[in-house]
Amino acid sequence: MARIAAVNWETGQLEVFTPKVNEDHKLEFDLRYASFSRFPEEICEMRELKVLRLCIDNIHSIPKTVAILRELEEIYLVTSEYVRNPMISPGFGLQEVPTVVCDLPCLKVLSVCGNSAFPLLFDELMSCQLPSTLVEVQMVKCGLTQATLSVICNNVKLRRLDLSDNDLQSFECNNTGTIRKLTVLNDLEKLDLSGNINLHTFTLSGLTKLKELDLSWCNIQQLPSGMSDLHHLEKLDLEENNLGVFPTFSCLQWKHLQTLNLCGCDLEKIQWELMSPNISYELFLSNNNRLLCLPNNMWNGLNLKILDLHGCGISSIPNTGK
Repeated sequence: MARIAAVNWETGQLEVFTPKVNEDHKLEFDLRYASFSRFPEEICEMRELKVLRLCIDNIHSIPKTVAILRELEEIYLVTSEYVRNPMISPGFGLQEVPTVVCDLPCLKVLSVCGNSAFPLLFDELMSCQLPSTLVEVQMVKCGLTQATLSVICNNVKLRRLDLSDNDLQSFECNNTGTIRKLTVLNDLEKLDLSGNINLHTFTLSGLTKLKELDLSWCNIQQLPSGMSDLHHLEKLDLEENNLGVFPTFSCLQWKHLQTLNLCGCDLEKIQWELMSPNISYELFLSNNNRLLCLPNNMWNGLNLKILDLHGCGISSIPNTGK
């Protein structure tokens, strides 16, 4: 089994890195803390490798020889800045699209988080003939300003898409950029758009299989259209948006909703009647300074597993009557 000696960029010490079998019983090589001036070709000797995690600070391209890893299922090409602290600005890494991922027939997860060059490379990467096995793409902190979503799903059936903490302003479903839709992602189950503070106008129409949606910290004042299409939604995160009022949609349409986060949304009133009595909710309402009281009949038919009211200025909770 290959062993690679490299300087650990965090400690500055020479270290020997070896692949290990992870908790999912997959052979994994974690090189996120190893500093390289070029791509370590020794990796290609491990034909049974399933998971590769690589710091690409000084690796600006991924060689075609990686295609020999026919069993590779997950590849993470991230910068040290992202590994050290995912909340800080993206670092420099890849400068050209790693098209070799198209030649990995078992690839399921592709992550290029923290690569500052990707505002220009996103559409090029997503328009490649990606393997049909791909189900998850992570592009966190890549400085993205736009994403032509129609090119993502031409060849794959994505289940999870993470575009959080970018600078997205719109979604384009065609090359003209005149239509903003996500209908091309009909098989998507999890979508994370959190931290895109300039994202204002878009629609979620057609995402009928979506189970988790994160729109927290997006600075939105109203929810996108198409929310009523999310029949299988289980978790909705709207934390720290300027909604002002309880969303006008009816939670009764979401028969599977379990977790609703409305923390810091400047709410003054909660429309409890819009919540289904047949679901045990986790409801997070903290830091809504204008929310000062609760209706006396709020417990009538309302089933709450968790109710978070921290920082709401509420002096008393109505008696449950039990």
